[in-house]
Parts: sequence; structure tokens; C-alpha cells
Amino acid sequence: LGSALLDRVGATGTSLRLVALNDYAVDVPVEDLRKWPVILALKNNGKPMSIRDKGPIFIIYPFDVDPSLRDERIFSRSAWQVKSIEVR
Repeated sequence: LGSALLDRVGATGTSLRLVALNDYAVDVPVEDLRKWPVILALKNNGKPMSIRDKGPIFIIYPFDVDPSLRDERIFSRSAWQVKSIEVR
């Protein structure tokens, strides 16, 4: 879970700057990771995610749990092929 990663690294910022391999960049509020069980997926069925399959990191919101997340603003935060995450 994203919240566990934030805790583990002692992140104190208010947003995360995600940058994908194609240089797509988006800011994700830290609050999102505290409010919902956002996953930073590294594996699919126990195997590392390849670039072809949206790896190395795919940010996944629980769209099936909370219909309010089915919004363009949130869809844009569900980035894949993430190469870097900066706490701001």
C-alpha cells in the first residue's frame, strides 16, 4: 500500500510527483494514499511487472470499492510505467 511506503520512508510532504517512462508527470496528494488503499503495484500474479505490462510501477486506486473515484481527476493519477516518485 502507498500509505505503508510513506510510513516506511518517513515522508512528510503533501504531494507525490510521479514521472512515467514517457515523461508523463502528475502530482498525487499524499492525502489520497491515506484516505484510500492506493496500491503501488510492482508485481502481477507474483511476477515483476514488465514495461509492456505497465511496470515497473503502476499506481492503482480502488475504483471498484469507491465509485466516487471514477473521475478524470483520479484517473489521471493512476499512472503506470512510473520511473520516479518525489515527495514534495
